[in-house]
Amino acid sequence: MGRRVAEGLLGFLIALPAIAQIQITAVTTSAGFVPGLPAYGGLCTIFVSGLTGINGVVTAQSLPLPVSLAGVQVYFGNLAAPLYGVASLNGYQQINIQVPYESSIFSITVSQGSAVSSPVTPSFDAAPGEFFQDADGRAIV
Repeated sequence: MGRRVAEGLLGFLIALPAIAQIQITAVTTSAGFVPGLPAYGGLCTIFVSGLTGINGVVTAQSLPLPVSLAGVQVYFGNLAAPLYGVASLNGYQQINIQVPYESSIFSITVSQGSAVSSPVTPSFDAAPGEFFQDADGRAIV
């Protein structure tokens, strides 16, 4: 009897679906997509794979920015980052965040439900980044 229970339990465990894993593929400034993190409070884009249930673009609808959109959260150490957009379009996924002013840890993880990425530690660049240049070459940062 004990063997049948064990065989039944083993069959049940093998049938469980694997937990989805989120992969961080790049961390860039949102201005110019330069690799690394912008200055504190700057806008950052994280390119990922493995997010589920998102079709199109989900944007923040209020201020202060939420720390969760479509179930997605980004952490700098244990500090949740404000999110202003999550997108999944044509097989590409990205998360747009604001680098927390309070953060002193630059190890980033992304989570959605029970799926969690491995931590990554991108380089840190104190430059704000350029979003646009006008005809005279002046930058809007």
